[in-house]
Amino acid sequence: VLFRSMPTTETSPLLEEPNDDNSPDGNTVWADDTTNLIVNVDNNPFAKKVAILPRKFPEIRNWWRSYTGRTLLSDFVAGITLGAILIPQSMAYSSMADVPPEYGLYTCFFPIIIYAFFGTCRQLAVGPLAVVCILLNLSVSAYDDQDINVKMGRVVCITLMVGVITLLLGLLKIGFIENVLSHPLLSGFVSAVAVVIIIEQLEVALGMEVPKGKAFYKMWYLLSHLNHAHAVPAIYMAVTLVVLLFFICLRVFKWPNAVVLHLGPLLVVLVGTIVTGTLRLDKQEGLKILGDIPKGLTFRVPPLTYDYIIDLMPDAAMICLVGFSEALAVAKTLSSQHGYDISPDTELLSFGIMNLFSAWFQCLPSFGALSRSPLLNQLNAQTQVAGFFSGIVVMLALLFLMPVFYYLPRVCIATTVMVSVAGVIDFKQAIFLWRCHRLDLCLFLTAFFSALTLGVSVGLLLCVVISLILVLKYSVSPSCGVQKWVSHENLWMSNTDHDMFLQHSKDRRDEITMSESSVCHCVEPDCNKEVHIVVLKLQSALYYANVQGFKRILSSLKQLHSTSLRGVVVDGSKITMMDSTAVKVLEQIVEELAGSRIYMRFSHCTRTTDLLFERSGFAKSIGTSSQSTNSAIRQIRDALIENNASKQATLKSD
Repeated sequence: VLFRSMPTTETSPLLEEPNDDNSPDGNTVWADDTTNLIVNVDNNPFAKKVAILPRKFPEIRNWWRSYTGRTLLSDFVAGITLGAILIPQSMAYSSMADVPPEYGLYTCFFPIIIYAFFGTCRQLAVGPLAVVCILLNLSVSAYDDQDINVKMGRVVCITLMVGVITLLLGLLKIGFIENVLSHPLLSGFVSAVAVVIIIEQLEVALGMEVPKGKAFYKMWYLLSHLNHAHAVPAIYMAVTLVVLLFFICLRVFKWPNAVVLHLGPLLVVLVGTIVTGTLRLDKQEGLKILGDIPKGLTFRVPPLTYDYIIDLMPDAAMICLVGFSEALAVAKTLSSQHGYDISPDTELLSFGIMNLFSAWFQCLPSFGALSRSPLLNQLNAQTQVAGFFSGIVVMLALLFLMPVFYYLPRVCIATTVMVSVAGVIDFKQAIFLWRCHRLDLCLFLTAFFSALTLGVSVGLLLCVVISLILVLKYSVSPSCGVQKWVSHENLWMSNTDHDMFLQHSKDRRDEITMSESSVCHCVEPDCNKEVHIVVLKLQSALYYANVQGFKRILSSLKQLHSTSLRGVVVDGSKITMMDSTAVKVLEQIVEELAGSRIYMRFSHCTRTTDLLFERSGFAKSIGTSSQSTNSAIRQIRDALIENNASKQATLKSD
């Protein structure tokens, strides 16, 4: 790329699209007055290739126009800093997954590079997650074969299946899957996983061998056998805790330099390696070091077989659900802070492509990280170019720096992991739920203790089942409100003072409360008695799951008005979707109401709903459904008059 000076101005235009008229010599020029930068594209083959990127990758186009030299400098500083921090963190995550440390480094290189081309969140730091690593550990450790090649074969197969699942969900536009787990359930589950990780890492930190079992059993074993802990690893753990807590205190007291606040793990790794190598403490009993770490990058075809697919598919699906929910939550927060939108469906596609590609390079499943993304935001990263720079740092470490970490004590990594995941335990959420919503607190505690006592996999499955039950419970009753006539506005509006509402009483019957202003009064011709016509407004989809709830609402209306109800008008302007089951049930409702001399009409229905009524033949029973509410009321009044006239004619003939 060519750089040359140009005069600066006070106002700087955004980068313009390539145009042959932008330069005096006819060459294509991309200019930015603020940074004194001109990129001559036509005279440089590399610049031509770079200029193609916004056209080939639509997500890059969103920030390419406004990318300046100042933005590049900000991304460079943020990426280099994050890359330095990623080196010890990636080793810690590989320890959580119980795989060699180089695989954690692979996972901090390839996924970051791929996500930069497809992801929609510019400040999202992708890579290994603590929750995903512990789920991966539980999935792989369930098998007795501990050969590293066989274990890594299962790991990369899970990564490949995670990529396939997320890619399919993205192609089917099922980005709403993030809402399957409610926030209290997800928060309780993640807190329990954090406790499980801390217990797992205590084994390494104390240099003890703990039998396999649930989290409570391992914790009891560690407490009851503390006298068997080795002194040197315990001292390392204590010193590491003091150093890391010191940096946490700096963060609490809001130290102005964001970079310094996150250098604790890197300092622990460097000092621990130097002290161990200089004093040769690796010969002390109980102290384990990393040892030889292979240099360079690797490529391996995932050994995907039918048996692997059957055995590992449930674990891959759980990892997809948890990883995507956590990643999308942090991505929404960051995008709202910087004023741009993200697409859940596009995020699914980007995560799918990222994991599909990374599986061939022996990477762990990757998603957006809850801990590193805020750090990248604090470092003032503007785009995913910062990810490129952090990936370059990790790649350089893989190529040249692996011998440096030969004497790195595993206890330093384990302690770093414990301190990191301790912040994930959400005590504030439990206190908040205690104050405002006790039912959500019960869900939080259920997820927390089920994951600890029954196991992480069973606990996650229980959380999903409970969430689905809650979704079904709240979706079986459609959102429905009573309309009232506002004379000075000359229209029907929601009765905000006396809205119809459904409340679940002790005998589990739906009760309806409404005021007299919510009904339309008219006089029945045959007996001069005042009767009521109620206007309802459906504000949700009407389909097989909630149409029976709508039927119960109408039954409650009949009971409330007893003999005075003669008509129901349904405002369908907010009906987003209707299926064939709903149409069948509506036909039954119209027939049952007609038997009680109650007429039902629809108004303001969309064209889609109107066509559905016509094709199913339901329009013959209710007439047109796209009419106004007042026209529907007049139809009911005319039907009452016509019914009265037919009755009078029958009486005269008799």
